[in-house]
Amino acid sequence: MASLANDLLDANLVDFAIECEDRVFNVHRAVVCAKSNGIKAMVDAALTVPRHVRVFINDFDQHTIERMLCYIYAGDYDLQNTEELPQKGVATEDQAKESIKNFAGDVVESLSPSSLTLVYAGPRPLRSKDHAAISHIRLHAIGKRYEVTGLAALALEKLRCPETYVAAGNFVDVLRVAYQYSAEETDDVRDELFAVVLAEIDNLAANQVFLTQLAEAEELREFAAQLLPHAFKFSAVRHLKSEDEHAKLLALKNETMRLMETEVEMHDARADIYLAKFYAMRDKYDGEVTKNERLEKLLTERSKQLEVATAKIADLESAPSQDPAQNETSETEIIRLQQLLKAEHARAVQIQTQLEQSALELQSFKLQVHDRGSKIQNLGSQALELQQLTGKYLRERDEAREKLRKEAASGSVVAEGVIDLVDSNDACRHCGEPQDWWFEWDGSNRAGPSGLTFRCGRCTTRHW
Repeated sequence: MASLANDLLDANLVDFAIECEDRVFNVHRAVVCAKSNGIKAMVDAALTVPRHVRVFINDFDQHTIERMLCYIYAGDYDLQNTEELPQKGVATEDQAKESIKNFAGDVVESLSPSSLTLVYAGPRPLRSKDHAAISHIRLHAIGKRYEVTGLAALALEKLRCPETYVAAGNFVDVLRVAYQYSAEETDDVRDELFAVVLAEIDNLAANQVFLTQLAEAEELREFAAQLLPHAFKFSAVRHLKSEDEHAKLLALKNETMRLMETEVEMHDARADIYLAKFYAMRDKYDGEVTKNERLEKLLTERSKQLEVATAKIADLESAPSQDPAQNETSETEIIRLQQLLKAEHARAVQIQTQLEQSALELQSFKLQVHDRGSKIQNLGSQALELQQLTGKYLRERDEAREKLRKEAASGSVVAEGVIDLVDSNDACRHCGEPQDWWFEWDGSNRAGPSGLTFRCGRCTTRHW
């Protein structure tokens, strides 16, 4: 085992290279392919020259490739260590002196026996300062895509660490990366990020920047649609704590309107997606119908050819000749026609099989088209209901605003009435006592718009 480990750490034994962007990673096929079934399949397909193979990976950036290889060799990766680069992105003078020749003729770095065997062709470029969560998500995706044993689980574990904190202002950027890859590659990550949003719903739902960015990102409409019901609940709970009933009602209506407008946009976007799929499915269905018609026509032609060949054989068999040479020629012709008949029959069977398969595909397409049509109709109904509910909330919001305005105006009238009442009565007109009174409600016209009156504290005489 010790000798094998030393051999694997020897840079002269590399027999496999991964090229990404402007970097070349020279590694050992036995090590990398043992940990990644996806890369092993690429190597097997590219294995044309013994020992030395080069594959190209362009669907991930070079930094993600490097961290993946670090994990394959060392069982772990460290975002901090991989950020340490030579100054100004070039190799140092000492590193250049220790260069060796790569099997492809590139000048590469020579590594010490204790370092990881990753040899880079040319100068190393400076890294982009991505958020740590983004790097973990990319490593999770590459681990799933190339079936690197244990990498996706490790990346998800690191993403869950408290150190991987994501501020609200950066969260949409992190979500974009999670939805940049397929659902199979980042399903665990999407669930984890959704759980984070639910845990921080108090902060994120109140963050206008976060909600605006989330609504504007088309690739995040699915995520936003999942989040909307929870945002509705949060808004209701938050506004129920308000002291002013009418202000609370108005604010709740505004919040609900904004969320419902976002949901309508989500439904419209989903309807557009289903329409596009529906049209694509219909075009494919039309193509299958054309293919069926062509196969039926070809089968008819083959059947006619079989009938002609059968008739020729029957004629030759029913008309024997006295001439031996003619008999021999007829027998040869019969054999040829029989072989032709067998070949045409085989072709007819093959065409019939294709026709049956095409019929099954057409039936499947019919079901899919019907299903798409039902979904589109359902989305249209939901969008109509949302629009009606939006109109209702608009009317209720306007009513709440009008009521609030009237009550504000009523308060001003009461204040003016109280001031006029105090100014017009310095002493009781009955007993002459100075102002030692209390307010009292009076619904008569004499009380004026405010409806208030003074009652003397001594003789209880009313004053308007």
